[in-house]
Amino acid sequence: MSVLVDTSVWVDHFRYGNARLAWLLEADMVLVHPMVIVEIACGTPPEPRAQTLASLRLLRPSQQPTLAEVMDFIEGEKLYGLGCGLVNIALLASALITLSPPIKN
Repeated sequence: MSVLVDTSVWVDHFRYGNARLAWLLEADMVLVHPMVIVEIACGTPPEPRAQTLASLRLLRPSQQPTLAEVMDFIEGEKLYGLGCGLVNIALLASALITLSPPIKN
């Protein structure tokens, strides 16, 4: 089992510590998505900044849907108008295709 960790979970972990995330990291069960790394880079990750971002890039990557697959996912699952942005929906799609066959309408 692996867990794709969202930006908000990382930020919480950096600020306050998250024992569950620490356990998942030690068990090599954490997946990362490039959009999450970039979102963290937009903020203020723990110092030394470059080392924190480099460490995140060492984690196992999740599979990434194409933008066309994300669009199909939005339409197929009627995810529009719910207040979710591209990154959140792309992460949902990534989690699905990492655990199952490619998304198709």
